[in-house]
Formats: sequence, structure tokens, C-alpha cells
Amino acid sequence: MADLDIPLLDPDAPVECAECEWTGKWDQAGLRIDDIATLVSIADRVPAGLCPECGKLAFLNIQDGVGDHGLAYAARSLFPHFCALQSGLAKLMAEGALSADNMGEHWIWLKTTIERLEMEEHEALVAELERILDDD
Repeated sequence: MADLDIPLLDPDAPVECAECEWTGKWDQAGLRIDDIATLVSIADRVPAGLCPECGKLAFLNIQDGVGDHGLAYAARSLFPHFCALQSGLAKLMAEGALSADNMGEHWIWLKTTIERLEMEEHEALVAELERILDDD
């Protein structure tokens, strides 16, 4: 389970819930998101926190050049680690250290997760490259 503590970059920034009608300031949102991997996929909009009323994801309702709210720096710093993990798991699979024989029911999940990560990573990189080229 991966948890995320959101850095509070601008306490007065306007935030709104994706599910209910709540709006408020960023410092009113819950800044700890437990098990974020089940709530957010690769290339999804990064949440600002949790809605204090319904507990669902809340987002800044403004955009800046850095990204949703400056968490792009976190994504960029974590990206090499995710790539290393993905590469290591793919290598272990290719060498047979991780296989259907020794992983049992978890094998299909691991294999499809790695394949999905590779596909989404490729799509995210293509989208970023297109954005960069469009800016020029």
C-alpha cells in the first residue's frame, strides 16, 4: 500500500471536491491520502488532498505552468525509481525468478500490471513529447 503526504504549497489556493459540491482552501483538505495507487493511475490529475466532507479526492481548481499544483516535481523525481522497479521486475520475469510456477495466483496480476505500466508509461511519454513539441 502506497500512501502519500501532500506537500502544502499554497494554503490559500482554491480547492474543489471531484465528487460533492465542497469548495474551500487547500489547507482545509486532508493532506494524507492512504493507498493512493488504488485511487490515482499514471497520468491522472494529481489530487490536492481529500475532501473534508465526503472523503473523496479534491483538486486545485486552478492550473499553473508547472502542473496541477507543483506536484510535478514529485512525479519527476519518482519517475526514475518507478522505471528502475519496473525494469528490475521485468528482468526477474525474463530470467524466470518470477514466474507462474513460483508466484501462483499472483503471477497474472504481476504480469498484467507490468504490461499496463509499460503501456501507460509509453502513452505518458508520447503525450509529454507532443506537448513539448507543440510549445516550440
